[in-house]
Amino acid sequence: AKCSKGKEDDCLLIWRTTVPGHPDCIKHAEPSSSLDEMEEIIRVNGSNHHWNEFSHQNELVLNTWRQHTNLSYEVMDAYHVNILRPDLHTPPKDCLHTCLPDDDTYSWLLHHMLRVKYSNLKS
Repeated sequence: AKCSKGKEDDCLLIWRTTVPGHPDCIKHAEPSSSLDEMEEIIRVNGSNHHWNEFSHQNELVLNTWRQHTNLSYEVMDAYHVNILRPDLHTPPKDCLHTCLPDDDTYSWLLHHMLRVKYSNLKS
């Protein structure tokens, strides 16, 4: 496979962690500074959509990849970026997606990951 270990320059496989929504996102006008607080809100109120399981599911995927794959990969940790941003939703209808104009967080993360990966390659 082109992405196998030892051939990392051939491709870059990036897996983005899954991010839960924020129950009652309409109540949040500012970012949170507490991971524990946001995870507790999601644990108590996010079971209808299984949001409370996303952190565990992310760990299951990462552990499986670490133990059972020969692929070279990078992880874009969206979970810890977005869980602290309950204010980035368009309530009251969508407390899962961050759909605000000018929010190009993932573009910046991807750009950074590509620069780190490929800036030191010899031409």
